[in-house]
Amino acid sequence: MKRCRIRTLFSTAMILVFACPALAAPANSGSLVTSDNKGISGRRVRELLDTYIPTNNAHSTLVVLTQCYGGDMVSTLASGRANTAVISATSAGQTAKYGGYDDDAAGALKPGATTTSDDVHQAGTNGKHSSETPSKAGGAVPLTPVDVVNGPIKSRHVLVYAGKPDIGTTQDSAQRDKIKSNFAGQPGTSVTTVGGDGTGGWDHPGTEAGLKAALTAIKAQMNADEQFIMFVTDHGDKDAADTAATETPPVSGTYQSVPLFLEPSVYADMFTEPNNEPVVTIFVEEFGQPGPCDIQIGTQSFLNVPFDTRVDLNNDGLQDPGDGWEARAIVNELQLDPVFGDIVTASNLPPALPLPVQINLSSGAIPKGQVPGACCLPNGSCQTMLELSCTVDLGGSFIGIDTVCTAPVACCFPDGSCQDLDPLCCASVGGTSGVAGSICLGDSNGNGIDDACEDVIPAVSGVGLAVLVLLTLAAGVVGIRRLRQRGAAG
Repeated sequence: MKRCRIRTLFSTAMILVFACPALAAPANSGSLVTSDNKGISGRRVRELLDTYIPTNNAHSTLVVLTQCYGGDMVSTLASGRANTAVISATSAGQTAKYGGYDDDAAGALKPGATTTSDDVHQAGTNGKHSSETPSKAGGAVPLTPVDVVNGPIKSRHVLVYAGKPDIGTTQDSAQRDKIKSNFAGQPGTSVTTVGGDGTGGWDHPGTEAGLKAALTAIKAQMNADEQFIMFVTDHGDKDAADTAATETPPVSGTYQSVPLFLEPSVYADMFTEPNNEPVVTIFVEEFGQPGPCDIQIGTQSFLNVPFDTRVDLNNDGLQDPGDGWEARAIVNELQLDPVFGDIVTASNLPPALPLPVQINLSSGAIPKGQVPGACCLPNGSCQTMLELSCTVDLGGSFIGIDTVCTAPVACCFPDGSCQDLDPLCCASVGGTSGVAGSICLGDSNGNGIDDACEDVIPAVSGVGLAVLVLLTLAAGVVGIRRLRQRGAAG
């Protein structure tokens, strides 16, 4: 198969245009990032939902996608699935930002008498970053409090997922903990967390096996009047797939994809992200493990690639629809074709397979963009920077995303001392800020309080004087008692 280009031949008499026939478009979707870099495609996530949380065994399902390319998963997860709402921070092809839709959606995800998934989506939309275009599919899902006796929701099971959490930030754990707090103490409610290596507050590792373990435990508790909620944060992944690659003559056992194209913006994200690992995956829906295959993508060749990952959706050890084997090869993104896409050829596969081979190109993990904020440095100064630079590189205190340093003011401390600090930094170290434009003046009257703080901490001053008087009186009483004791002894 060759790329199709349009060629125009000009002459003084006519213009001739020759074009190749249109090729089938790849099936593009978002993916969940995993800590083992294998990823979970949107199609696989849908299969897992249908396997572990079938709609005939759940009151309703809500999926909240706040990762990069979450918008590319919306229709995949919602289409044809009853009583399911899928809401996302982004539309197709977009990356997400920390401190945008995600924070506000996490804060609003809680039970309420009239609360629905639309309220969560609206809260996220209200707080979104300017580069995010939220999207959704499916009807509104109610978030009414659980009533274990009368329903309509008799229990609720929440799953928070982050494949590679808190790389350069603490936002993923903060959102996880916020959601846990939102549902804490609710009857008939469980919150399960899947992320990272399964430690540091995460119940299961952020892998497909970890996600399946969590879903298995939830499935065991699910009944027809119970609700499932999944909140995804952290990195995102974009896929282009040919889900029906067929054998390509004349070489037996050779299967070829249509050109796999990831969109210009995705290639730009890949080129600027140093830690992503683009991957080509070959999936064969077979029970028996195939031998190694050879993979060709564009100008890159990979020989003897093993089918070393078994896909068993429900872990029953049988060959059910969607079960099979996967082979993976990490590709060099600089050799991918961002204009026409790349054709992938897999050879040395079993000939005449009864089901199509699935060939997938993944962008690799793309992190959510970090928004800078005010950082209070150890010397008391304030600078605007990213959280990781503030806390790890410089040992500062990160005030928050989108916070802004302002002009220093007199910062008054309970002991009467004063230091010129940004108001944000003043509050972070336990001080009280003076009015705008104020500066420390020194203690001209010798009362132990900086002159700029005389009116800022009067309560502190009064308390200090009262304590001093009480200590003096107490010392006097003790002294009188001792004199009397001596006189009686004499």
